[in-house]
Amino acid sequence: MQSATVYCSTITDPDWLNWPDCLFTEKVAVFRLKLADDAIIPPYLYAWLQPNERERAARFRRKEDHNRFVVGRIMTKVVVSKFTHRDLADIRLVPGVNSKPELAGIPDLQINLSHSGSWIVLAISSESVGVDIEKMVSDFPFEDIVSNSFSEKEQRSVESNRNPRAAFYRLWTRKEALSKATAKGMDDDFSLIPSLDGEHCIEAGIIGGDGFWALTSFTIADDYPAAIAYRPIVETPKFYTIESGQFA
Repeated sequence: MQSATVYCSTITDPDWLNWPDCLFTEKVAVFRLKLADDAIIPPYLYAWLQPNERERAARFRRKEDHNRFVVGRIMTKVVVSKFTHRDLADIRLVPGVNSKPELAGIPDLQINLSHSGSWIVLAISSESVGVDIEKMVSDFPFEDIVSNSFSEKEQRSVESNRNPRAAFYRLWTRKEALSKATAKGMDDDFSLIPSLDGEHCIEAGIIGGDGFWALTSFTIADDYPAAIAYRPIVETPKFYTIESGQFA
């Protein structure tokens, strides 16, 4: 039976570098972009989308959802084009295992995208990668989720924490990030995905992947906890900020 090792930790204060400082040779990197609620997407950006992406964007009823999808796709393509030196028109995202987006014809580069509230975050790596961001909501009844999605030890950790809400979001984003990295998604094993600090040895089938995984928490902005799951054989993540006007 195959096994997996998951090491959970936190980067308390990530060093967010400016987008122009990126070398585009990093083995694992995180990019964040803040999208204003009233953002207006320039029409020319839609030309960078595939026809099926434009059709999907048009189906969103809420402007915020439409904008997050469009900007998230364009953000991904721009970053990938920098890493691969390919034209934007040649960057295509296709559904992979369990519909996890992957890059067509670029097997040596993996991507994952997440968004919540005003922020979009992209993780890119030479190995499998997953990322999750959540906006902390003060009146969200997280207690209803803890009992079903967390192990007993995790439940006790949340309940005994001085800030149970923050503890919940920290563990939740870790679980989400790892389930996205392996493309296993949320299923009956979700509560078994380790999320507490430290090293955990488990059956590979629980997370959908064997070997060693790093599961690292970090903060996108105030009240926006996030986590990235990646193969630590590459290197520690680099963090970059993209301004909405820096696509070109």
